[in-house]
Amino acid sequence: MRDQPFFVSVATVAAGLGQVRRIARELSLAAINAKVIALRAGSQAAGFRPITDFIDETARATAKLGNAIESGTLAASRSAVAERRAADALLRLRRANVGGGNGVKSLKAVIERCDAARVALSDSVTRSIRKLDNLLDEIDAHMRSISVITVQSRVEARQAGAYRVDLEAVAASMSGAAEQVTAIVQQSRRDLREALAARAKQRTTN
Repeated sequence: MRDQPFFVSVATVAAGLGQVRRIARELSLAAINAKVIALRAGSQAAGFRPITDFIDETARATAKLGNAIESGTLAASRSAVAERRAADALLRLRRANVGGGNGVKSLKAVIERCDAARVALSDSVTRSIRKLDNLLDEIDAHMRSISVITVQSRVEARQAGAYRVDLEAVAASMSGAAEQVTAIVQQSRRDLREALAARAKQRTTN
């Protein structure tokens, strides 16, 4: 990813995070399925039902965060593309300005405007990345909550009599989904850090 333009790296991160929404939807469906089984089990699985409600709500919230991340990565990518173009234009203008001539004063004003636009776009990219990082924090917190609650769900499943095996399987499925999302978030953080390092390097060499 280091050799890619920053906006390409951000798009790659977005593609990876797109899986989060899919897994969150699957997690929500698994929670609904568990709720149905718990209802059939009756009083034996009474403690399981509020757990599935919590997981369902958290999964839905995670899916919404996934939508926000998609919008955020798109904004960051667009700003990064515009920043790259502004930087390229600024470089050409500065080269043209080296020779001097009658148009130097007017060209200097254009350079200043172009540089101001580049700085504004750079700030926009930075804000977008910070927002993405905060969203990743929220998703990570959701998954930690689900991981903790699925431990309790296994305890409740053991008391569900004939429905124990079914509820234990659902609990394992929900726990596995949370682990998948956590792994994706961790990889996305690494990819973002790598992309930011590459961006900083590109800016110092331009």
